[in-house]
Amino acid sequence: MLLSIAALALALAPRLASSQAARACAGEYSLCPGSAACALVFEQCGQCAAGQYACPMSSSCVASADLVGTCPGLAGTHFDTTMPIEARLDYLIDQGAWTLEEMISQLTDNATEIPRLGIPAYVWLNDDQHGVKQPYATAFPNGASFGASWDAGSMTNVGLALGVEARGVHNSLLDKSAEHGGEGWPGSLKNGAGLTAYAPNVNLVHDPRWGRANEVMSEDPLLTGALVAAYVRGMQNNSGADLVNSGAPLLMAACCKHYAVYNVEDLPVDRTQFNADVSARDLWETYLPVFERCIGAGEGDAQSVMCSCA
Repeated sequence: MLLSIAALALALAPRLASSQAARACAGEYSLCPGSAACALVFEQCGQCAAGQYACPMSSSCVASADLVGTCPGLAGTHFDTTMPIEARLDYLIDQGAWTLEEMISQLTDNATEIPRLGIPAYVWLNDDQHGVKQPYATAFPNGASFGASWDAGSMTNVGLALGVEARGVHNSLLDKSAEHGGEGWPGSLKNGAGLTAYAPNVNLVHDPRWGRANEVMSEDPLLTGALVAAYVRGMQNNSGADLVNSGAPLLMAACCKHYAVYNVEDLPVDRTQFNADVSARDLWETYLPVFERCIGAGEGDAQSVMCSCA
């Protein structure tokens, strides 16, 4: 049944969008209100004709998203796709392309746009724990039910369906940083519109009264680790399974949370004040193995990690 769900999600992904999808711009470009031109940052709206794409960091325009790579002045910058990702990041960081204030502006859930560098605004908060947090997306069972399945193959298929739907929802947005189906740009920012999931929750249940016990897969690090690794491979599309093309571009980026000794909310003490003090044996045999499966190369290979508040 889950196999057919994943296949159906692949087939119907384009239909997740509203009737506005035909007007959505490609890639991370958003549709400029009024002009129907496409731009990465709102400040560039008005410089191009309808259907054209504004070149990053310049006043030039190109006829389609496929031609953005021909825009002037991109060689050697973070937009140079011939360079490895590390070199593109080095351009921003080591060469001082952005200021400390601009860097800080990216360290929030609602990262602001940086017009002079052509960096669009982005919402990092996407609580796609067991489905994309948007209307019309599939709501799968929560983590406790995943654990009860004891089925890593099903977790890959569920993760794949989630990743496909997240990509479909995001691609359909008129404003790629805003609400699904938003009419204007800039629109209202909304949880679930992006491609960085705050999921999966890989913590373990030590007390059934814990407020997040329904989110996680079990109390056992071996079972949870196996299911989490399979789930992340499906979400990101970095698995060798039949339904997924190994080596294909990421559908979305998973986030292993909450690193690492975390299983309290408000009791016995507020989680922002709780001092997590565990033995070295408990740390290495209980808490850390699941994160190793979630992050490790050849395992989940998750793209990010969320720290706990404690």
